[in-house]
Amino acid sequence: ALLFPYAFFLASNSKIVQIGVYTVLLAMGIRSIKLNYVDYANPKEAYVYVQTSPKMKEVVDPLRKWIKLHPDEKNLRFLIQTKSEWPLPWLLKDFKAAVYVNVLPDNWKTYDIVIMDRPLFDVVAKPFEDNFFKKDFQIRFEQEPSVLLITNERKDIISIYGGSF
Repeated sequence: ALLFPYAFFLASNSKIVQIGVYTVLLAMGIRSIKLNYVDYANPKEAYVYVQTSPKMKEVVDPLRKWIKLHPDEKNLRFLIQTKSEWPLPWLLKDFKAAVYVNVLPDNWKTYDIVIMDRPLFDVVAKPFEDNFFKKDFQIRFEQEPSVLLITNERKDIISIYGGSF
């Protein structure tokens, strides 16, 4: 649909118009390739705010590998509280019992793994941080940071991050 109007200009008998249209199409193609494949996660780009931060893989990929090696743990108690959790439901779909909430429940400390927004952590969970392995990360550049918490009782999961006990 975007290229259709250019067809009228390409049909022109004027070589200058045709060269101009080809130049514009080439520039758009180069820009599109750069934005989609090279700078897709560059926070200086105007549309990157919707992209997932590559740093999030440092948190999610070890969890995904761990659950593949331990399929019997698919019902692990996993709580996720973020204002915007996408793409976590898709990336962590192997954790069948993961609970996504808007408001942190009172029993959040009973979960094996908790992901929450950093500002909420600073208010609610900071006093309990000695009971958890903690890893900071960010889902998207325009979103507030998040925190991964793993209860110290789950040393097997903590070990995938090289965490200390």
